Amino acid sequence: AIESPISNHSLDEYRKRLLTKMRLDENTVNEFESSLNLLISDLADWNWPIKGVRGIFRRNLVGKYRCFYEEDVLTAIFLEHIGLKWSYHFKYELKVLFQVLNKKFRDNCSSKSIQYKRCLMQEEEYWMASLPDGLNSNFDVFNYANMDKFNLNSKSFYLINVEIQLHKILQPNAPFTVVSADLEWFEPSISHEIVQIFLEFCGVSQIWLHFFDRFLKQPIYYKHDELIRQRQRGVPISHSLSHLFAELLIFGLDLYIYQNTDIFIYRIHDDIWFFNSQLIKIEQAWTLMNEYAQITGLKFNEEKCGSRRIQPSNIITNVDELSTNLILPSKDVKWGLLTLQSSGRFIIYQETIRPLLDEMKTRLTNATTILERVNLYNKYISFFMRNFGQCANILGTYHIEHIIEIFQYLHQYIFSETNGNALTILPNRIVEQFPSCLTDEICEAWFYWPLTQDGLGLKNIYLNLYSVQQYLLSEKMVGFNQLSVKDAEKYAEIEIEYKQAKKHRKFKSIEQFMHDDETFITFDEYIQRRETHLPHWKAVYKKMLAITPWLSPTLTNIFVDHLEIFRDKSIHMSSEKQHRMKKDSDSYLKWLLCYYGEQIQSTFNHLDFIDSENLPIGLITLMKTTNIDWNNESKEEE
Repeated sequence: AIESPISNHSLDEYRKRLLTKMRLDENTVNEFESSLNLLISDLADWNWPIKGVRGIFRRNLVGKYRCFYEEDVLTAIFLEHIGLKWSYHFKYELKVLFQVLNKKFRDNCSSKSIQYKRCLMQEEEYWMASLPDGLNSNFDVFNYANMDKFNLNSKSFYLINVEIQLHKILQPNAPFTVVSADLEWFEPSISHEIVQIFLEFCGVSQIWLHFFDRFLKQPIYYKHDELIRQRQRGVPISHSLSHLFAELLIFGLDLYIYQNTDIFIYRIHDDIWFFNSQLIKIEQAWTLMNEYAQITGLKFNEEKCGSRRIQPSNIITNVDELSTNLILPSKDVKWGLLTLQSSGRFIIYQETIRPLLDEMKTRLTNATTILERVNLYNKYISFFMRNFGQCANILGTYHIEHIIEIFQYLHQYIFSETNGNALTILPNRIVEQFPSCLTDEICEAWFYWPLTQDGLGLKNIYLNLYSVQQYLLSEKMVGFNQLSVKDAEKYAEIEIEYKQAKKHRKFKSIEQFMHDDETFITFDEYIQRRETHLPHWKAVYKKMLAITPWLSPTLTNIFVDHLEIFRDKSIHMSSEKQHRMKKDSDSYLKWLLCYYGEQIQSTFNHLDFIDSENLPIGLITLMKTTNIDWNNESKEEE
């Protein structure tokens, strides 16, 4: 509960740092615990302060403003504790419910099949996915507080691509429909009455119902001289309780669609995806979703709801014909900055990213320090990389080559005066700020060398992309389109096994491939079970869903030894989230050493060319972990 306010956006940077220090003090933590126990014991009388809670609007990187509320630290921790406990309870109970609902699908397939893998993913990765697991699991509490929604959305992106490619092989002459949806002003529009009805239906006691109602009816103001107003609709932002109530409301949608159509909604909070080869089922699901939204007082965002019919490769369809469906949403299906085409591929349109590039260019131009400029550049590049879709095996070389082209366009657009070179401007800025310190030309490697290793720490995204591209080119990946040959081989093996079993009347190991009269299935019947019984199809399905690993370079002994120093310093300043990305970080460091190590060695005669004791590690850590204040508009924009 203490970790959550630190990790999410409910507190400003000052109070986050204060709470971070306080949680390390055992006496302070014990005092918090005592205060929480008092608040919980007095639950029936708890309420917001009479003076109200001030709302402050903050801007994120993509230009959206969200309102956060300045609660005192104790209240934030108390509400987080309550919210997490109820989240654990509901997630456990609703998981049990899904196991009952999903049983008919699991029972009709082999445990080594694609269908069984789907069932497991639906239960473990998507059903109520954004609620935390386990009361005593610090890892899960941290995951909830830092809920990497983007990581979960990435899994959906890979899954859609896999299902499209699988469908093209299994049903080459049939179209496949994908729908994406988003709720308009979802959390601010949630009805308090609907939440109360839902909770009461779930058997929540009156004392908790009254508490939750007081929580929802938060007294708020935005300016100090304003009258305090009570919230009549919507939920307070960045609270686990708010997130829980929102999840429960959309859970009703998931359940309604699943029970009536057998279509599973792949949902990450209010980002919704579903797909099927049967258009009539898709249309029915969309109709029921709108019906549910109307009943609960919600509304779908027409601008963010889209559908795309993936056409068989042997059918040439006019683009205009794809939007003639009067039932499904007419906009494009988008993920991040990618748009789904009727061919089944996601692509990036240059015009989609130009507004972001214009903003990036303005901010870089107005950066007042070298480190601020580097930090801004790195943040934007990381943002684009996430929204272009990290490469998974299913995306192949086409996707990574497309991303490389887009990044080349990005650099040409941002740094047009230097022919797309991000480095050229930096030496000029350094000369302007430190004219007496720079006598020789700065080597290129220093700009990319890590901050913790005495460099400037500029991100070279092409090292990431090149390593993934090289892996894909070197790895002979087996795709769905290559499995027909293996089908014939496996069928022949099972047929031999059947003949042997028939002699001894021992059919247990192959009974799934036999008729009730103990005759062996035909080859056509065998391949009809690709999704439900064939393990070699499941193996490829699973492989295609995996993120493509980096191809690591071969390092000399001196560089291998220095890599350990890199790691030690990176770990010293890493947050828990960065630890989870350690593998990617290691690969990037290896490529830095491989590509720039010799240049650093020849220029400075040593890879560690500044005493680490002279490095402001604390300042570097703070700079890397503190979010950029996107509310500070540039002077030109003012």
